[in-house]
Amino acid sequence: MAVISTVLFSEREQNSVKDFSTNNCSKILSLCVSYITPVYVMKLKDFFPNKELREAPYFDGRVVCYPNMKTIRDYLAWRQLDCKLL
Repeated sequence: MAVISTVLFSEREQNSVKDFSTNNCSKILSLCVSYITPVYVMKLKDFFPNKELREAPYFDGRVVCYPNMKTIRDYLAWRQLDCKLL
């Protein structure tokens, strides 16, 4: 697997992936989502061995441009709180 040095940060929570990159954002996001989906499906049985899938899981992706690191920090803090409330 090639190392993509332009990715500055990546965060994954439930079915969302955010990539913060300076070059070719759409391609990087597409590759990340394409990689995460089959790995998730393959590992699902390890965590739920006695459960059958009723539907195939899928992931979508979005590229978001934040104006500064403080905004990113605030966003991640909000997402972390959101996860704890679920």
